[in-house]
Amino acid sequence: MICFPELCVHGYNRERAGAAAEAIPGESSLAISRLARENGLVILAGMAENSGPKGSLPFNTQLVAHPDGRLEKYRKTHLGKSERPFFQPGGSFPVFATEKARFAVEICWDLHFPEVTAIYSLKGAEIIFAPHASPAYVGDRKDVWLKYLPARAYDNSLFVAACNLTGEDGGQSFCGGAVIIDPKGNVLAESFPGKEDLLVADLDLTRLEEVRRVWPFYR
Repeated sequence: MICFPELCVHGYNRERAGAAAEAIPGESSLAISRLARENGLVILAGMAENSGPKGSLPFNTQLVAHPDGRLEKYRKTHLGKSERPFFQPGGSFPVFATEKARFAVEICWDLHFPEVTAIYSLKGAEIIFAPHASPAYVGDRKDVWLKYLPARAYDNSLFVAACNLTGEDGGQSFCGGAVIIDPKGNVLAESFPGKEDLLVADLDLTRLEEVRRVWPFYR
């Protein structure tokens, strides 16, 4: 499974999101689906999704492409103040299933609302993927993330895997960064080189089962 940052397909240029938005399935999602099938991967990629009627705001969507050809998606439910003029919020909290694990997606600002992760945990999610597009001016991602991502993992007994855009886009600078938190709130793996990188980790779901058996407060 590989997770790319928020709006990575078209870039985090909010003013351009409406023009760049695509339907799902569409050109970009089908290309990503082909990569998922060819490489035997679940690919999570962020894109602006056309909402249908002409002139309506797009969704900030994380595409989920499965190796069997299935295309699923999560639409960001909690939009930041600066995003609301350019996107509309989603209204559902889907949990996705693979042969090995059940997972869900929270996009950036979603992670600041503890109830979202609790909903996913109660629905059976074992991993939360957290793609971000956080500009460099908001501060170092590691310092900020470690204030609340371990709490989401610990309180709900699940893994949290976060990643952030890097480089320049839409006149903004993004600082990158990636971290994976285990169900006890400990950092399992991290990467904060200030440039593009790939963080790889094996998640042991037997560890999650053990934590949930001993500390069943996630329910």
